[in-house]
Amino acid sequence: MPSPASHRRALSTLRFRRPKKRSSPFPKKTFTNPSLPEYMRAAIHKISTTLRYSTWDTAATELRALPLRWDSFTVNRILKTHPPMEKAWLFFHWAARLPGFKHDRFTYTTMLDIFGEAGRIPSMWRVFREMEDKGVTPDAATYTSVMHWLSAAGDLEGAVRAWEEMKERGCGPTLVSYTAYMKILFDHGRPKEAAGVYTQMLEVGLSPNCHTYTVLMEYLAGAGKFKAALEIMSEMQEAGIEPDKAACNILIQKCSKARETSAMRQVLLYMKEHSIVLRRTVFMEALEALKLVNGSDHLLREGYYH
Repeated sequence: MPSPASHRRALSTLRFRRPKKRSSPFPKKTFTNPSLPEYMRAAIHKISTTLRYSTWDTAATELRALPLRWDSFTVNRILKTHPPMEKAWLFFHWAARLPGFKHDRFTYTTMLDIFGEAGRIPSMWRVFREMEDKGVTPDAATYTSVMHWLSAAGDLEGAVRAWEEMKERGCGPTLVSYTAYMKILFDHGRPKEAAGVYTQMLEVGLSPNCHTYTVLMEYLAGAGKFKAALEIMSEMQEAGIEPDKAACNILIQKCSKARETSAMRQVLLYMKEHSIVLRRTVFMEALEALKLVNGSDHLLREGYYH
């Protein structure tokens, strides 16, 4: 766990900084699920393919013929393959009519995510209201998704209201929730409020993970505070958390846009030592930035990309 002093240094870099708006979306959440038996993986792949490439009538006929136990876990895994939105909605309601089946907070939240990602905010709210009408209590993951998609649609105040409602209903924010809300505030030019949320997170006993640190570094680098961003990068390593590929690519991209070659070199050295690769698009941006300032691209080319 990072030391209090480390937390204070990280937090101090955020206060009283000039906001810098960015349009980058919140990175997709990752989920840890128990491994599936091979036959289940094959079945879910087949169902997802059917939903993508068949008419709904044909898909429904095939679904009814499958010898599957239709539980929440299976339905949720199918929805998470992101079939076309209309087909996902039809499948969602088809599953609701199955004998003995009831949607839970996992399937509702995934369906909500599908509408939110498509920018269909009214439909997202419809799912949320149906969820409550059916007696399924939204959890922190549900509210975090609502906040994210409202923010992505430009409704910052709606995202703030969702955050406050989550807390008022006694639904304790998770580390993912805190990190998501911090990013929302950063992206909408409210770094002081984001710093306050960071403090709250620490006060309830939650420590930053790699993604939390990445959100901090992304904001600082985007605001031109590369020294502070590198300090955060050092502090997270002191806390036993290594910057990952996503964090490094974000930092190199920010360096490239600002033509900040000194910070870029430090990040590239770290990437070389840890065998972390650049995405091709980020590599090309960095290469172009170095050409514009007549900088050496030797270290950049020593690495590799895909």
